[in-house]
Amino acid sequence: MSEETRNVSQLLQVVKALLNAEKLNQANYASRLAENFAPISLFNPGETDISRVLAFLFNPKERHEQGELFLDAFCQLLRKLPVLSSQENGKSFISIPKFGDSTFIAVEYTIPNGRMDILIRNADSAICIENKPWANDGKDQLQTYAQWLETQRDIKNWTIVYLSDHEPTEWSINSNSIFRSKIIQVDFLQLSKVLETAAKFSLAPSVRYFVELFVRFLRQNVAGEAPMTDKILLKTLKDPQNLAAAMAIYEAFPELRKEAWKTFCQTLSKQCEEINNFPLKLEYTEPDEINSGFAGFWFKPANNQLNWCINFEAQKINLTQFCWGISGYNNREVIEPVLYQELKNEATKAFGNERHSKYWPWWKWGEENPTSTKSFPIELNSVKWLEMMLSGKDSLLTDMVWDKVNTLLNCMNKKYL
Repeated sequence: MSEETRNVSQLLQVVKALLNAEKLNQANYASRLAENFAPISLFNPGETDISRVLAFLFNPKERHEQGELFLDAFCQLLRKLPVLSSQENGKSFISIPKFGDSTFIAVEYTIPNGRMDILIRNADSAICIENKPWANDGKDQLQTYAQWLETQRDIKNWTIVYLSDHEPTEWSINSNSIFRSKIIQVDFLQLSKVLETAAKFSLAPSVRYFVELFVRFLRQNVAGEAPMTDKILLKTLKDPQNLAAAMAIYEAFPELRKEAWKTFCQTLSKQCEEINNFPLKLEYTEPDEINSGFAGFWFKPANNQLNWCINFEAQKINLTQFCWGISGYNNREVIEPVLYQELKNEATKAFGNERHSKYWPWWKWGEENPTSTKSFPIELNSVKWLEMMLSGKDSLLTDMVWDKVNTLLNCMNKKYL
């Protein structure tokens, strides 16, 4: 055994002991601290729900009665961030005006060829917020918004805020577009910090508490920030004697996650092969792609003429923010309208009413810590699920997948296969 391996083993033993002590501590004090209490996640808010909350907070005339507190804080952040086009040509910034109590704010504001998630207007200025917590970019989406704003005679000063943890893709706006100089990217941790800081100045405790809960949801469910409550553990990892071992573990974990994903998908594939005349074929993203987001696996009809699939897809990196349902093949192909409605009806008959979108006739978010085969986890990046994935055997996780596939196949008209 090498010295590095020995150090890693010793550190893991120390960490295991600390985690056990932490678990005991939580058992004793959980009722007083409730550190895992996150009521907003119970409602599984989607992209539009997040937009509505932000529009509510930014609107000076809303019932939070804090006036321009949150809108001013957001605008101050925008003044500090460079525009997209400044990366190669040096940093440049946009002059963001003051928005007063006459500000107009709309959610899902309709324009020709699109809908803006949030539009903030005053007499001659506008901020368009494109909210992208999980979804893919739409084709020419930012370009379309920019062209519309540029042609509005009464708007002299405009900005597009791309609210996402990654930059917009070429699919949304070309890298050579002149409008990139009017776009600012804000990530969800930056937004969270701004809202959290502003909330401290709220005169209403109820508003402050709500914003704190909303920020916790953004940090953990959108930005993917894991809570770090064990200061003793952090101190242990920072010890110079343990730092190299901690780094080795940190660097190895992404490869472990990839191996778990590969093994899990191969297990499902083998199970498909064991079923006689199975009408679907399994496809999945390669392990290297799970660090870039939108990893998933899908069951597509063996008849290649049919453009739909039973899709299980992670909307965020590292196998987090999973949803499942029926979508167009590759989640980029729009299903023909008649087939879209028929598939929606079939899924509703099998699972009940849920959400739908342009590419998904029927879909549903995963759940936190599910225990029934009728559910599916919202994230697979935890010890419980990684252990099942690495086993290469039947497990609660594979049973969850097959419950949905079999339920749909059993009630679905054979013409869709």
